[in-house]
Amino acid sequence: MASDNSDFDKQDYWEERYKVEDNFEWCCNLRNVSDMLTPRLEKGFRILVLGCGNSAFSADLYAMGYHNITNIDYSSTVIENMANKYSELSGMSWQTMDMFDLGFPEHSFDCVLEKCTFEVLFVKEKDPWNTSEETVARMNAVMQQISKVLRPGGELLSISFTQPHFRLPLFRMCCPAWNFEYKTFGQLFHYFFYIGISSTV
Repeated sequence: MASDNSDFDKQDYWEERYKVEDNFEWCCNLRNVSDMLTPRLEKGFRILVLGCGNSAFSADLYAMGYHNITNIDYSSTVIENMANKYSELSGMSWQTMDMFDLGFPEHSFDCVLEKCTFEVLFVKEKDPWNTSEETVARMNAVMQQISKVLRPGGELLSISFTQPHFRLPLFRMCCPAWNFEYKTFGQLFHYFFYIGISSTV
């Protein structure tokens, strides 16, 4: 287990965790968000999942008919585990890759999906109202990578714990030409489904 939140930003922590953990779902499972997610996805879409971890989210999407899914994580341990676990799912790929350096050609995907992966960028922050310059720069770097691999008009779908008054200004600062909106879900605790529509220019 993490000794404090900063461990979540350390690759060694994840490598060790994934050696012993088979599955963990951050925030929600697909069932909780399918009514918001699936209307935005066509069955033939090329989908990139950032920081896939050991979640069953991609496999559950595959079971619903979305078969062109590329999953990335910087943990080689979890990528090997997941590739073995779901080896029978033709069209599903697993690649060891850092979201700060997406090694795909421009416009490779129709949709980029992340579920609480962005949260790791903020684990060292002390005041959510005053995000540090370092964290803003890291968020911008990731968003520029996403912008590169999304087709014009493609969408970022982001599932998060973070409230809109913290997250939306950062999204809009990083990608001012995009359109952003969000939906709220959950009962005891509220979670947020962010939609970022990339520029068509």
